[in-house]
Amino acid sequence: MSENNRINKGLLIAFVVVQLLLTMLIFVADFNGLFETVAIKYSGIVLCFIVSLFAIKDKRSRWVILGLAGTLVADLFLLVLDKYYLVGVIAFIFVQIMYFIYIRPKRWKVSLLIRMVLFIVAVLVVLFGFNVNDLTVFCSLFYFVNLVMNMVDAWIEFKNGFLVFALGLTLFIGCDVSVGFHNISSYITYSSPFIDKVIDFSQFGMWLFYLPSQTLIALSPFIGKKHE
Repeated sequence: MSENNRINKGLLIAFVVVQLLLTMLIFVADFNGLFETVAIKYSGIVLCFIVSLFAIKDKRSRWVILGLAGTLVADLFLLVLDKYYLVGVIAFIFVQIMYFIYIRPKRWKVSLLIRMVLFIVAVLVVLFGFNVNDLTVFCSLFYFVNLVMNMVDAWIEFKNGFLVFALGLTLFIGCDVSVGFHNISSYITYSSPFIDKVIDFSQFGMWLFYLPSQTLIALSPFIGKKHE
């Protein structure tokens, strides 16, 4: 635990336990259709932001705090209000920009170049391959490219104190992949037992990945050696 980010270990353990319980409650409730879980889901994200505030004295960790603040805004539109999706996606783009700065305050030029190339390729594929011309889709592509690259950069830097953060971003991608499968399920005409199981899991897998991912991201400033 970083000396500049001292926080009661018991509080961190309690945070993890609460988040695990919330994740299990969400899964059980959604899987069995017991009750609406939006408030529970959002409370878990709010809790991540609150815990991250204990790292505010560490200037480098403030990028994580800003990222989690952006996540609150994104989930407000995408989850709670369930409308104005473009605003939510733009908020998630802000989140990934904060995380990019957090991971690579230096040596960022190559990563930025790769991100732009991947984004341009993705836009061309969607535009000409699938004949889709939609601002929300393009913004979503930009967000996802940056999320993937942030994960790659975090794993490259994992020995420099980014292991927990890298794990969080990896689960973040698992959530987005689940969201993607869930959203395209109505367009899939081919059926097989494996595809059916993947689609069924995606409906509940989103939050099995998402809340743990945000929990790890919130914990990352407190675990591992101090970032230089």
